[in-house]
Amino acid sequence: MVILVDSSSYQLDTASAAPFNITYQLTIRNKNNEYIVDPLDEVTLTRGIDCTPAKLQFKVMKDDILDFTEGNHCTFSVNGTPVFAGYVFTKARDKDEKISVTAYDQLRYFKNKDCYVYYDKTATEVLKMIVDDFKLTVGELADTQYKITKRIEKDKSLTDIMNVALYLTTNGTPKHTIYQLYDDGGKLTLKSEEDMKLDLLIDADVMENFTCNSSIDKDTFDYIKVVRNVPDGKTKKLMRTGVIVDEDHVKEWGRLQQLYMPDDKVTNAMDLAINMIKLKNRKTRELRLKSVLGDIRVRGGSVVYVKYNFGDLALDGYVFVESVTHNFLNGLHLMDLDLHYEEPTGKYTIKYNTDAEAVAKIQQANKQRTYTTMGGSVMNGSTYSPTEQGAYSKMKSLGATDAQAAGIMGNIRHEDNSYSPTDSNGDHYGLFQLSDDRWGKYQDWCTANGNDPWNNDNQIQYVLTVENGNILTGESSLGQVPDDPAASAKWFNDNIEVSETSAAMGGDSSERIASANDVFSNIQSGSIGVEQLNTMDAITGNGGIASQVDTGIYYMTGYQSVYGSNGCADVALKTLAYANPDCAQLANEGVASVPTARARLESMGYSCEPFNGYANKGDILIYGDDYHMTVSNGVGGCFGNSSSRGEAMNYGDANYAWHDGESPTKIIRMEIQ
Repeated sequence: MVILVDSSSYQLDTASAAPFNITYQLTIRNKNNEYIVDPLDEVTLTRGIDCTPAKLQFKVMKDDILDFTEGNHCTFSVNGTPVFAGYVFTKARDKDEKISVTAYDQLRYFKNKDCYVYYDKTATEVLKMIVDDFKLTVGELADTQYKITKRIEKDKSLTDIMNVALYLTTNGTPKHTIYQLYDDGGKLTLKSEEDMKLDLLIDADVMENFTCNSSIDKDTFDYIKVVRNVPDGKTKKLMRTGVIVDEDHVKEWGRLQQLYMPDDKVTNAMDLAINMIKLKNRKTRELRLKSVLGDIRVRGGSVVYVKYNFGDLALDGYVFVESVTHNFLNGLHLMDLDLHYEEPTGKYTIKYNTDAEAVAKIQQANKQRTYTTMGGSVMNGSTYSPTEQGAYSKMKSLGATDAQAAGIMGNIRHEDNSYSPTDSNGDHYGLFQLSDDRWGKYQDWCTANGNDPWNNDNQIQYVLTVENGNILTGESSLGQVPDDPAASAKWFNDNIEVSETSAAMGGDSSERIASANDVFSNIQSGSIGVEQLNTMDAITGNGGIASQVDTGIYYMTGYQSVYGSNGCADVALKTLAYANPDCAQLANEGVASVPTARARLESMGYSCEPFNGYANKGDILIYGDDYHMTVSNGVGGCFGNSSSRGEAMNYGDANYAWHDGESPTKIIRMEIQ
């Protein structure tokens, strides 16, 4: 039976068939028509965790009145309270004209994929950023507080992006607070585990059946080992810097080891390793409670009180709900719950800890690389000269078009026309005259990466590719610098400089536009050009400078290897020769096969490991069984030899640099900073 709604007070009463006073109402809206639907059989509402969308499933009988389609809005209310608001995604009809319908709430749209680069944001702020971009509706959002230093999310689902942000928040906070994101009747809601606790008791009186499993096989570790790639003279070697262990559990379960290899920028690796063993040093329990008397408040992430003896486990306390399926039929509301119970964590001992000493060695080595001499002369620690031509050269190495560079340099002429990285008016500093707040964040970035803050190249790289993401490519919350001198100058002033002539201050950037057009004319005439620096033999120290990877890519683009279609190792080594002395050595020796290049780099102390989906700029990506080799650009793409084009080129997606859709199998971590 289908009724065209003309009154919001109508409810379908099915309570008479059971001793429980449950009423529910199912509504579908198609444009201006709204239908109250009498479902056939049962209605099920499934709710999970980890940003899983709630799923409503039901059957209706097709008749002459009912008219709805995919995308129509659907709501479900229980005892007058809306418990689901979402959209029809699937319809399946049988010969009896019964239509099976599946609807999802807003979180279904978190399957959308996108690219995000963000710095110093909480998970709450990341969520707000996503919600604003996709025009979703929000309700109550908890303040997660923990700041995530940096994330580059390329071609990732919104679900993955949020789950990573929430995981980092849980792992990075002393209390390991777990947060749940869910749709509450049409509004995205973020709550802590403590706020998800319900005043609900489940015992033998309200439960029909159960299954109970225990395991140390899925996510249990009693031994955490910390390993770093530490400078050792002119090379690096893998060194154990920390061990945390539960001796009692090792005797009982065996050694269940998790290896943690922190990034060089992570200085509190032992604290994070302690957090890991606190979370993982225990058995996991999986409980499924069947046909429990229903409570519509229960959802994935809820915490309920369970009092029951399951045989080898007696519970009398709060338990976390992983998922729940609510079943409504003939006025009776029952639910099946998947619970996650973890036993108290075991005791642990820090058996070994030299991590602080290793970090000090890494930072010292990074600092020495920053002040490396280029081409035999020191230029304020800069790869390029502290001049307008040097700034243009640096922007080109980062991938700027001539028009983009002209617009940015038109602004610099009004901020620091001397192109001095040490210029200051008292409360603004450097090439872009950064404010105290921006300069402080820039200095933090320099400190974390071992860079010299009083250096034009570092200032340019930070403002154009780090501070707001990469504004040259558009992988930024602000968008992309236009490929037009005048538009570029205005965009940069309105979004980055925000000077007294910017739009926010009522200006039109006319003077900066004029300067940008002048710079562009100078570039076109050749009076401003790219500096030609022989950096291959100039760099000393292991690892390398990340900006020089960009320089290598710039100069190697279009290079035709003498080895033709088999020139992938030749291209990779010559590209990295601009940034890494060991690769320069191999390139000068004429190494041109992937197996040989890999073996030689391993003998020099570099780590070759299975590819885990993450690569820093300058890491070497290997495909198949040592069949192909490229250089990672650090943002999901790579640079390498194209056998079809016969020259070196950029690839926007590293999964398409060898065979379409085939990701690398191994990675050589080059530790380029």
